[in-house]
Parts: sequence; structure tokens; C-alpha cells
Amino acid sequence: MISPELLRRFSLFGGMPPEMFDEIALFCEEHTFEPDTYLFEQGETATAVYLVLDGMIDLLIDMDEEGELRDTIETIVAGEMLGWSAMVEPYRYKLSAATTTRAQVIQMDAPKLNDYLNEHPHWGLILMKRVAQTIGERLTHMRTRLMSIST
Repeated sequence: MISPELLRRFSLFGGMPPEMFDEIALFCEEHTFEPDTYLFEQGETATAVYLVLDGMIDLLIDMDEEGELRDTIETIVAGEMLGWSAMVEPYRYKLSAATTTRAQVIQMDAPKLNDYLNEHPHWGLILMKRVAQTIGERLTHMRTRLMSIST
């Protein structure tokens, strides 16, 4: 469990009621990762959503079938989320995530988060709209990055 106050730092939860922070904090843990540590890898079953408190984490895409050649699509920094695949079926990470610096994150248990959002559909809808916005932004960044690689 983390302090509910930590969740208030993230725009993802902006405007949510105080009791929501208290309840979601119950299935969150704070972790610190050293540089060059993978939080998850492309294709793995997605079980956690991460909120970055400090540090930088690269999102990497596999450029070959074996996953040996990877390219950075985007760098995630404090205040941002990653691992949204854990909230959307088929619950498989679409990219890999590796720390580039020492990183402090909140790890949210995705099945518990999804259950909570199903039990509170009004707040779940608001949160999922924000997740969809994040996905859209990431797709735009990915498209821009891929276009720069091909030119």
C-alpha cells in the first residue's frame, strides 16, 4: 500500500473523489528500479500499470521476431503512466519498458484496478477516457518516430 497522496500527483486521477485515492492506494506499491532494468517486455501478460514518480523509462519496440533488436519509441518521465495494456484486453504489453535512469514508480495491481473500475463505472469511464487519451498520444509519438526512421 502507498500513501493516497502520491496518486494525487498524476493528472490521470485529476478530479477524482478522495475516497477513490484511499481505495486504489490499497493495491499499489512503490518500487525503485536501477538503470537498465526491464519493468516488462513486449508480448508478456500485462499485470501491472505503472505511474512514474521519478526517473526516466524508455518504451521499446521489437524490430525483429526474436526481440533482440529494439528501438526506443518514447521516454516516459515523472507524472506519466505506462503499462496501459494491463487495463485493455487481451492484457498483453504492446511494448517493452526499461529504465534509463534510476526510477521510482508506483506499481498498480491491474486486475484489482480493473475490478475496482468495474465496481465504480462512473469513475471507471472517466479514467478509461484518460487512458485512451494517453494511448492516442503515444500512437502519435510512435508514428512520428517511425516516420523519422524511414526518411
